[in-house]
Amino acid sequence: MFNEIEKILDPDEKIFWQGGPKYAAYVLRTVPAVLFGLLWCSFLVPFYWAFISGKVPIFFSFILIPHTLIGLGMFLSPLWAGLNYPYIAYAITSKRIIMQGGFFARSFSTVDYANLTDVSVRVDLLGKLTGTGDVVFVSGMGIFTEKTGKNSLSALENPYEVFKLLKQVYFDIKTDVEFPNKLRPPVNPGYKSEYNPPKP
Repeated sequence: MFNEIEKILDPDEKIFWQGGPKYAAYVLRTVPAVLFGLLWCSFLVPFYWAFISGKVPIFFSFILIPHTLIGLGMFLSPLWAGLNYPYIAYAITSKRIIMQGGFFARSFSTVDYANLTDVSVRVDLLGKLTGTGDVVFVSGMGIFTEKTGKNSLSALENPYEVFKLLKQVYFDIKTDVEFPNKLRPPVNPGYKSEYNPPKP
């Protein structure tokens, strides 16, 4: 795996966890695209027959070829996933979540803990079959508006452990930003105290 995450770390940034997707689960996620690609290409067969038979003009190929490339691209998606797989890497650090990708050119996506609004874990049918899951997180303000984004650490072999770690780091660091450790009293009875709702 070509993990280059350490190249973009800040001098005082620590990695708490790093890993990547499980190969089988990552590639098998392209099966729906392959099936849709087959269906897409099957619809093109009559048009190719008409073109070969000379029933449509030659310029029709300018319409047919792009649609064929789209179908082939979906059909070959397992190949693209396999080529891209060695460059996929994730990290949970003391400052942010980092996602590396890019077969032709390396790219990094990061999300600071201060911008996280939700963290969850998802294990679908494919995840159950492959023993993997996704840690999904939402960043930004509001609910899926222009300023929000939904990302995931996909096809992880230990999704629940990574989820619990991210949830804890996210909570601790965000709490420290809002109420720095140096300003906290030795005893803080407010946290984990019993809540009594007002009586009607």
